[in-house]
Amino acid sequence: QVKLRLRYWINSRVGKAISRPSTFRSDAQLLVFALRNISSDEDAALLSLGIYSAALRRSLASPVSIFFIDESPILFQYNSIAELIGRLCANGAKAGIRVILSAQDPDTISKSPSAAKIFQNITTRLVGRIQPTAVDSFVNILKYPSDIINKNATEGFFPKQEGMYSQWLLDDNGIYTYCRFYPGSALLTAVANNPEESAIRQTAMRLHPKDKIMAMHYASKKMAEMRNSEVQVVNSKLPEPRAKVRIHN
Repeated sequence: QVKLRLRYWINSRVGKAISRPSTFRSDAQLLVFALRNISSDEDAALLSLGIYSAALRRSLASPVSIFFIDESPILFQYNSIAELIGRLCANGAKAGIRVILSAQDPDTISKSPSAAKIFQNITTRLVGRIQPTAVDSFVNILKYPSDIINKNATEGFFPKQEGMYSQWLLDDNGIYTYCRFYPGSALLTAVANNPEESAIRQTAMRLHPKDKIMAMHYASKKMAEMRNSEVQVVNSKLPEPRAKVRIHN
């Protein structure tokens, strides 16, 4: 039975990945681990242990490091990963590790076995535009006053294309501040994900296959032109202000 189990792990996709020498540079400034197509909690446990050990090695080499998890609710479905994240949130600060979680809602995190460790040790939060149906979750789970978080669910909280900024609620240890973020055109071009903007970026990459900087510069100019034309079209559809008539005696 032991041989059968070992043979299974050696021939599995995860087993093949962890049984071979690492191909990434351990001294790189940025390490990205993509956890895709995880089929079981056992697979998640093995992969997360590898990432956890890599994070600890980096923390020993640098006084301060950031452990960023994108789309974290997907990973919180696996208890083994949730436990390791909770451990990092609780004890990582001693080793100089700062944990940042990106999530669409707090519900999945609150249902994980490590929810208490995570919520108690992450004291700074940024909340962007949310759906009206998500307001109750922020009130019940994160204990936000309804009159404050309700503003995040209004249409006025959408990112402003004409001003090229997004709006956020900054929660710093219970102190609430509304703020804006104005991204640079190159940064906005790099992360744009709607179909039209993605097509412009892909076209720029094909035009400048050997110079990514030039490709991003070209794409950012084209996207800026597209956004400006859309703003002008919207403004042209606005009704003209009525003339005010003053009658003097």
